[in-house]
Amino acid sequence: MYFRTLILACLIASTYSAIWNLFGMKKCIGGKSLIYYNGYGCNCGLGRKYQLPVDDVDICCIRHKGCYSAAVESGDCKHWILPYFTTYKWKCMYKNPICNEVNNSKNICATAICNCDSEFVNCLEENDFINMKPTCLINMNTERNLK
Repeated sequence: MYFRTLILACLIASTYSAIWNLFGMKKCIGGKSLIYYNGYGCNCGLGRKYQLPVDDVDICCIRHKGCYSAAVESGDCKHWILPYFTTYKWKCMYKNPICNEVNNSKNICATAICNCDSEFVNCLEENDFINMKPTCLINMNTERNLK
């Protein structure tokens, strides 16, 4: 029982840490929390399949997922799930997330994912939306056709 609890705690800690890094980078840059981008357009959020982007923010999400995929395909991350669980070292300098290449060099996947996340939050900052999240028109048309 103790061993299972320990394994579960390690898994939760590593998951929380990996997600925390991405949220921390976005907080470093400023602007909206990543929570606001979940469900944005056609491509932002976990589990969404690629569709035509509605704007530049949606393109940031496509690039981020593509960056994770490239890390797996190149062999830097050995399995498709690793980018979501890999922790890495970074620091915030003058509202700019900087990956710690020295600490991350021991783990090629960590270096790749840190760079993916840094590019993603910078892209979001450059292409921030005002107040309204656009919805995916393709999903709306699909729903209408099903009725």
